[in-house]
Amino acid sequence: MRYIPLEVQSLFGGKIVWGLPAIVWLAAAVAMILGVVLRLTRFGRHVYAMGSDEEATRRVGIDTPQLTVQTFVLMGVLAGIAPIVDVARFTTTSIGGHTTDNLAAIAAVVIGGGSLFGGRGTIPGTLAGDSFR
Repeated sequence: MRYIPLEVQSLFGGKIVWGLPAIVWLAAAVAMILGVVLRLTRFGRHVYAMGSDEEATRRVGIDTPQLTVQTFVLMGVLAGIAPIVDVARFTTTSIGGHTTDNLAAIAAVVIGGGSLFGGRGTIPGTLAGDSFR
């Protein structure tokens, strides 16, 4: 049986910075960075446009297949960070431990004002919606 090195937990998982766990600061940093990206960049505007109407987005000249790949790569990076944070926090993991996380994420987005049909929603709204779980 392999164990998680204690350094992973002590240097990151259990670290307290300015009164809050380091994981909270990481989540806040990721949320702020992605909020800025979605709000102020061409990529963000294109993602919102594609979420509203993919066919209209394609017709105005946006390469929707490339945008889809870029969006999925970004989601893959974030999905790769999540288990590292999870293991650093709990020093263990289980394949069945997160079976309802996708439902909680969808609920947070809807409660926070996002649309299931795309094109509307904000990261602060999602964070606010997640606080009601």
